Amino acid sequence: MHRKKLLSAVLSASLMMGFTVACFADTQEDLDNAQQQKQQQESDLQNYESRIAELQSKKDQSAAYLQSLNEQLTELTGQMDSLNIQYQDKSYELTRLETELDSAQQDEAEQHDGMAKRIQYMYENGTGAGALSTLFEADSFSDFLNRAENMSELNNYDRQMLTQYQNLRDQIEQQEKEVQAEQQQIENLQQQSEEKKQEIQNLIESTAADLASISTDIDSQQEEVTSLLSNISRQEGLIETLLQQKQEEQQKAAEAAAEQAREAAAQAAKAAQQSAAVTSSAETDSSAEQADSGESVSSSSTAEGTQSSSSDVQADSAQTDSSAETDTSADSASDGTSGSSAADTASTSWTGAVLTAFAGTVQGPSGKETYYNMDMSGVVSIMRGIGNSDEYWVRNDGVKMLGSYVMVAANLSVHPRGSLVPTSLGTGIVCDTGGFAASNPNQLDIATSW
Repeated sequence: MHRKKLLSAVLSASLMMGFTVACFADTQEDLDNAQQQKQQQESDLQNYESRIAELQSKKDQSAAYLQSLNEQLTELTGQMDSLNIQYQDKSYELTRLETELDSAQQDEAEQHDGMAKRIQYMYENGTGAGALSTLFEADSFSDFLNRAENMSELNNYDRQMLTQYQNLRDQIEQQEKEVQAEQQQIENLQQQSEEKKQEIQNLIESTAADLASISTDIDSQQEEVTSLLSNISRQEGLIETLLQQKQEEQQKAAEAAAEQAREAAAQAAKAAQQSAAVTSSAETDSSAEQADSGESVSSSSTAEGTQSSSSDVQADSAQTDSSAETDTSADSASDGTSGSSAADTASTSWTGAVLTAFAGTVQGPSGKETYYNMDMSGVVSIMRGIGNSDEYWVRNDGVKMLGSYVMVAANLSVHPRGSLVPTSLGTGIVCDTGGFAASNPNQLDIATSW
């Protein structure tokens, strides 16, 4: 009977141990799943961070390229502004040449007409016999020679003047052709620059769009990283909880095993005592030996259970430390010129001849001076383009002014646009140029309303 009781106690202890082992197995499975999920999330995190690094590199390259394109656009815009000024210069030079050509053609026509009339007069007048009659009507041989010489000189003069006007006309026409060719070259450059500008603007737009797309992608990837970090943090908390739960379950299992072993030993001892009371002394001695043996077995079983529990606790402690090291390692892995100044103003104390509408050409303080009258809006626009903001007005004597300076045209290689020069009418500012500059680089052409 005492064997049955002992067997019952052992079976009861086994059932308790089985229940404890089942609970421990469930916790271990949950712990394994949590650790696997954490490893997967950390792998995903590394992939996202690698992707973000690649996108950031592309973003930096696109930003540098966009800056380069903007610098190219700025430089090209400056070149186009310069071409526009050159084109306007050529346009005004063409206008001037056309005016000079018209004047030369008119002079040529007048000279031709005058020459024809004089020849006609010479041959139609006299005593009725024309030029020969005029010669033979001389009073003396000396008079005859004088008349012949006068007629020859008059013809030579007419021919020389006609040739001179023709040469001037040809020269102006040649200059006009050259300026037209230069203007056409400028137009071609303007067209090429405009096409290049459009190309750069298209590249800027596409690069800016790419940059915006990359930034959006980086933000999206960063959101995923933030979410993963949050999930990993939660997973680490779950793992820590499961480790603590596992440790507690192991401790409870060890305590339960020890308690069950003690109960089994007590029941066995009690059964032995009861059996000894009804048996012989020999059987009592035998039962006592069995009791001693049972206590030894119980003590051994208890010691083994305690040792097993201690070993499990140490193993769990080592696993917890390893997990902590892994978490720590994971955490470790995870910027024209506006008018001249007073100091640059040339002296205007001139006591010589002064240019007027009647004195069309004079020698001024800087050299030969002439005047011209044309619409100055384009010239003023050019001056605005180089930074001059002085007021355009016309003086009482008809001289056209820019601020306090007389507007003049000059050879821009000798007197750059915007520079100051002394004139007979006051200090001048160089605003324009003309065809005269090639043949007389020191000449000044003063703008007037005459």
